[in-house]
Amino acid sequence: MDNKIVTLRDIAQEGSLAFKQSMLIEALQQKIKDLESKNNHLETMFKSNTPNLLLDLSTEEKICVQQISLLDHISMSRPLTLDECKRLDLLVKNLQLARKESTITVKVERDLSDQDLLSIVQSDDQEED
Repeated sequence: MDNKIVTLRDIAQEGSLAFKQSMLIEALQQKIKDLESKNNHLETMFKSNTPNLLLDLSTEEKICVQQISLLDHISMSRPLTLDECKRLDLLVKNLQLARKESTITVKVERDLSDQDLLSIVQSDDQEED
């Protein structure tokens, strides 16, 4: 019979426990919202500050892209100097060359004889004339 008797103290303790649990839930929900907001902000910053990342870039391409990006940021705050413009022009040309070379594939299907090689060279020479 003693177990079934509920005192005011027990009710107050249960009410206090429920209140503490609800406060904890609210605090954790607020923390989740704050972390989601911070995560979204960091993702936005990351996407805006990093150029399009292509993992399969060659070293030359990575350098060109990085330097072009740097010059782009500089040009946002002031006009580029003549040297910087020349450097930008060279970087763009180098990037184009690096990308063209990376797309060329050489496929050798068979060994050619010396005579076959000479005939290929001669036909190329005749096409140029």
